Formats: sequence, structure tokens, C-alpha cells
Amino acid sequence: MKIPNSVTSIENSTFYFCNRLTSIEIPDSVRSIGDYAFGECYNLKHINISDSVISIGEGSFSETEYYDDENNWENGVLYIGNHLIAASEDISGNYIIKASTKTIADYAFAWCEDLTDIEIPDSVTNIGKGAFNDCGSLTSITVAENNQHYLSDEYGVLFNKDKTTLIQYPVGNDRTEYTIPDGVIIIGDCAFEHCYNLTSIEVSDSVISVENSGIFDCDNLVSIVVGNNNQMYSNDEFGVLYNKNKTTLIRYPHGNNRIEYIIPNSVTNIRDEAFSTCRNLMSIRIPDSVTTIGERAFWGCENLIGIRVPEGVSNINDGTFSYCENLTSIEIPNSVTSIGDYAFYNCSGLTSIEIPNSVTSIGDYAFYGCSGLTSISVESGNPIYDSRNNCNAIIETSTNTLIFG
Repeated sequence: MKIPNSVTSIENSTFYFCNRLTSIEIPDSVRSIGDYAFGECYNLKHINISDSVISIGEGSFSETEYYDDENNWENGVLYIGNHLIAASEDISGNYIIKASTKTIADYAFAWCEDLTDIEIPDSVTNIGKGAFNDCGSLTSITVAENNQHYLSDEYGVLFNKDKTTLIQYPVGNDRTEYTIPDGVIIIGDCAFEHCYNLTSIEVSDSVISVENSGIFDCDNLVSIVVGNNNQMYSNDEFGVLYNKNKTTLIRYPHGNNRIEYIIPNSVTNIRDEAFSTCRNLMSIRIPDSVTTIGERAFWGCENLIGIRVPEGVSNINDGTFSYCENLTSIEIPNSVTSIGDYAFYNCSGLTSIEIPNSVTSIGDYAFYGCSGLTSISVESGNPIYDSRNNCNAIIETSTNTLIFG
């Protein structure tokens, strides 16, 4: 099959599980290939990707015949033409990316625990999201001097060429403190993800954007310190990252050993993943000023016991309380209209929950894995759901469909 020349992008999962597909030719017009675009096309054996492609998503060709053929892998790394697709998790030591390589796919080297150093040739024009994510032994990323798109500093940290975007801090670097250089404007997605050795990150005055997972799951990170003249961000006395006027809480440092945190009354927005994997916290007090709580905001807060969602919050978003295994109680206020996918996924300590009559939408797997629930009910008068005859279940009234029980 040849993709038409009019196509510029192949979206996520476009050909997913298309078993009749045996060959694919991607023309010069295509610039990006989405996540799992050809994933699980088990009979896909012949793949030709034009050099015009500059972005390849996670798992784009996973579990195809080409992917599964060990003869297509070179020393534990899979290439398709001039594109580096994936690396085996068993790869170790120093790895030199093949000359002429143009693109490194999203998450290509992710979870390669024994990879210690990587060398990027001058031919590389695009490095995908999370390409070196969670490489626990990676101490440095080295970019060839003549590369026109990327560079690395003396600590092996990866930047774009003009050093305005910090792309990846090497997870295995043993430094405990890192000061982001002046001139950096963006801390990229996954830039400091799983950097377990870091205890302190200093954000320079020039930074104007910290992307959602830019600082994530750094178990020993005690504080995030922002330069006094930074116009976009600030921190409090506990090293918590906020926007400048402290209306948005961006990131609580994972390694802070406090068991309770009181969010200030100035905050109206808790950003996506703000408290994710903050395992020490047992109590978080959310003020009534908060109206928005982001996706996965408290994901993996495994010691969090109880929490109050304030009136004014309208959505409990996707994964907000997933894996809060010790959460025993939560009060959902009448302002909430929707509960997202996986909102309380695997909250095994939760014993009871009441859905107020304001809730008109409950997402997939919202209460999946809540094995400790002994009581679940829907408030009388809910227009969409009911718990008829005290049945300890959520039923969609109009279709008589059991949602959870």
C-alpha cells in the first residue's frame, strides 16, 4: 500500500490492528506518524519511510512482522531507513547512533536501564518526546558539534541548538543540584522525568514555560527554586512551584518529606499532575478558592488518607485520584458535573462514595479496582444515574445499564 501524496500526517492508531496490511510506503508529503499508527499490524513486513518524516510517535510500528523480525535489529536497535524506531531494554553501556539517522522516535530508548551514554550524530534533525525517558543509568547525552538542531552541555544535558529549550536531563547523572542556564525559555515535556538523584532544581529568570511533565516523579526532589526576577513563576517556602501570582499550583516536589500541605487561598487552579507520586503526603488541604483540578493531579499519592474537593469544582478529571491506595474517604460536592476516566482507579482503600445529583457523566473505569468499597450510592434526584432499591451500584437510568457495582 502506498499512502497518497496528498497526505501530510498519519494520525494516532490510523491503521492499528490492520492485519491485511503487508507493506507500506510513506511518501515525501508525510511529516508525522502518530502513536501506534501501524501498531499490531502483525503481517506488515515491508516498510519504507521517506526522509521527509520528522516526527514518529510511540509504538508506531510495534508488533508488526518487521518489528518482530530480529534480523531487522542492529545491536539491539531498530531502524527503518534513516529513522531510529526503538531500542531493546537490554541495550547497555555506550551507544553511538548510526550516522545518517534523521529522526529518533518518541520513547525510542525509554526504560533502557543499563544505557550509560549516548552519542547523537550531526545528521539528526528531530528527537522525539521522552526518547531517553527513565534510562536509570544514563549519565550523559553527547551531541556532535556540527549538528544544526541540538547541543549538549558539560553535564550531558540535551538542549535545542540555540539552548532555549531544555529537552532532557540524563536520569542517571549523579548530581544532586542543577541550575537551569540563563537563556533557557522552555523546560520541555519529560525533561526532568524520573531524575531520582536530584534534590534541588533552580529555575532561571529566563524560563517562561514549564511543560506538564517537565518535572515529574523525581523521588528525592526536595525543592524547586525560582529566580527572583522570573516573570512567570515563583516558589513558596516549601519549594513548591507556582505561577508568578500563586493562582496556579504547578508542581509539588516529590521528595519533600512533609506529611501535610495546606494550599494557599490564592490558588484557583491545581495543574495536571501537580501532586502526582508525592508518596509522603497523607493530607492535602484544598481551599474553597480552587475551581479547577487537573488530570492526574493526585495520581499515585499512595499515602493520602482523605481529601475534600471544594464547592466550585465542576470536574473530577481523568485519573485525578488514581492509585491513591490509602484514600479512605472523599466528599464529592454538588458542583461536580462529571467524573472522568480512571478518576478513582485502584483506590482500594475507599470504603464508601456518594454520587451527588449534579453528576451527569461518569467516565470509563472511574471506580475500577476500588476493592474496598462497601457502599456506593447515587443521590436521589440525579437525572442520569440511580441506585435503585439500595443496591450498592450506579445504574444509568434510561438504559438500565449497570455502570459500577
